[in-house]
Order: sequence, then structure tokens, then C-alpha cells
Amino acid sequence: MSNAKWILYPSPQPISYAKDTKVFIKTKSRREKGRIGTVVNQKDGRILVQIPITKPNSDSAVYQASHAPKRLVPILTSDKNGLEVIVTRTTSHYRLLAASQLISTDYVLEIGCSNGEASLVIANYVEKGSLIGIDVSTEMIQQAQEKFRDLGKSNVSFHVVDPFGDPKRALEIVTNHKGPNNSNDRLVVFIDIGGNRDLESVVKMLHWVETKLNPRLCIIKSEAMVDQIQQDTSTPVSEDSTSFKHESTNVNHQSQESTSKRRKLDQVRIEPCGTIVNGKEWYQGLLQKVKNQIALSIHKPRFSHPKKAPLSLSPLDQKTPICRYHNYHKDGCSKGNECDLDHVHCHYCLEPGHKAKDCIKSL
Repeated sequence: MSNAKWILYPSPQPISYAKDTKVFIKTKSRREKGRIGTVVNQKDGRILVQIPITKPNSDSAVYQASHAPKRLVPILTSDKNGLEVIVTRTTSHYRLLAASQLISTDYVLEIGCSNGEASLVIANYVEKGSLIGIDVSTEMIQQAQEKFRDLGKSNVSFHVVDPFGDPKRALEIVTNHKGPNNSNDRLVVFIDIGGNRDLESVVKMLHWVETKLNPRLCIIKSEAMVDQIQQDTSTPVSEDSTSFKHESTNVNHQSQESTSKRRKLDQVRIEPCGTIVNGKEWYQGLLQKVKNQIALSIHKPRFSHPKKAPLSLSPLDQKTPICRYHNYHKDGCSKGNECDLDHVHCHYCLEPGHKAKDCIKSL
């Protein structure tokens, strides 16, 4: 996420639809699929959109229709390489992004799929791709599976797994269901791990997604993250028209101006389209802040008991288990040097020299 393009949806400012802007036209019924069109012009509060029509065994055609702005959703993603992250607050906007920003060949991972309501929307728009839904609740996964039981969608699967508690199994599930050409070129990740989940958990999940999965697009529903963006949003600074006659006063003014510029660099600046201009820098600061918080509270056990941690094998021989007591128990392994298990490698990241309970990479 540190090199991602960040977008807030909906934009806090009214959107002006320029000519040739790609838009998604919302439907009045969830059963209908929306259409993608191109803006022709904007007049009298209405948007004229040109929409292609493709019929089997016939030439493609187009038609034009006028729509109210509230019926349209801008296509926020681009064809350029690089990760794009869209953050939203509400369930309705989250599902609307699922309908409007996907391509039929996308390979989707939905983290926190719950009972499959958003999954129904996603699956409707990735007919040539696939969808994997994961959730920590067995009951929710069963409900999601029940929703899809009679739909005949063989490209959809659901799994009970906690990416925080068992990140390796979560990664295995994803890598075992690779997208087209066994690559992540069209991987899209949806994250809804509880809309009001604390910001630290959301950032940890984002960091895991970025470092382990490398998707092209990530769509997040998080009240905490939207609140943080709004809190960090800069406000226009009025120009001071006062003339400074004395050199010393002018120096003070320059110092204040420099401080103001530094302060504004730490703040979020949002374009009318919702793009966060300095999103990369903002997220880097947020990530470092969370890492510092993790470092201060790293003594807290990740598991209620060391044996609750999944089995992990030593990278030296792929046979010897890494000692979970050594990695997670507050007093370490009681057997010490007499233990036959691996005391060298971290149970989480598999690197030598530290324990999993002290591993910053578990962020």
C-alpha cells in the first residue's frame, strides 16, 4: 500500500463529469446488472452517457441516455500498472464499488465475506474470473455457501480461516486458487473485517495483503480509516496579504510558512474525484505509527496458548517443527537447549534471530 494510489469514495466534493469519463450506471434492482458508459456532455444538471450494446451474432451498437448524477458511479481505477486502493465507509457504497469497479476476468479475494451478501454482487460481475470468500465465522460461511448452493457458480468458494491467527493457511487458500495464467495480474481484494474495526487491525490486514498478495486493486470498507482520512484532511490556508517591512518580521513569516508547508505535507489532500494526492506519504506515516504501537505492545501474546498456534516447520529441513513455546510463551521453552525443536527461527516469518512474539513482520 506504500506505493498505492489512494481514493476515497464517495468524494467529499461534488464530481464534475468531463467528456469521455467512464461511468457505471446504477440499476434500480439488485437483480439487474449495471452498464458501463462514457460521458458525452453535462448539461442542466443531467449527464448524457453513451452506452455500448453487444448482442450475440450481431454488430455492436451504441445508444445515448441522460441520467441524474446520483445514478452514476465514476470508474475510479485505471489501466496503469500499480496498486489502487479505494476506501469507503458504508455497506451500500462497498457493494456499489463491487458492482462498478470489477472486470469480468478479475480474480477476487473477499476478506470478511460474512454471510455472502456482498459476495452475490461480486460474483455477478466476475463471470470469467473467480471469487474466494474467507471469514472467521463457521456460521457465516455456512450461510454464504447456502446462498450460492443453487446458483450453479463453480467459480465461487468459501473458507473458514482467520488471516490474523493463521496467515499461512489464508495464503495457501489464495495461492491454490490462482487467477488466469497463474498470476496476480487481475487479483482484486475486498476487505470488510468489521466496518467499525479498530484502525490498527485494518492497517495490519492491508500490510499483509500488500506484502503477500500484491493485488492490482484493493477495496476497503472501514469506518475507522475513513474517519482517519477525514481527520487528517487539510483545510485551505488563507493567504496572508500583510506586507512585512522589517527584515526580522519577514524571517518569522518565512519560518511560519515553512512550518505550515511541513504540516500540510502530513495532511491528506483530496481531489474532487476522490483521489488522495499525497496518499502514499499519508499511508507510510500511518503504517509507521501502527508499527510503533505494535512495538510498544508486542509483549501481548498472539495466541491464548502456544499450542493454539499452527504448526510451522523449520526452513532448514522442512521437517523439524519450530518450537511454539520458545516463540510465544512469556517464559520461553522450559526445555531450553535440550528441546529437539527449532529455537533458531521465528515461527511467524521463518527468519532467524528473533521470536514470533517480537516479530514486527507479523504486522
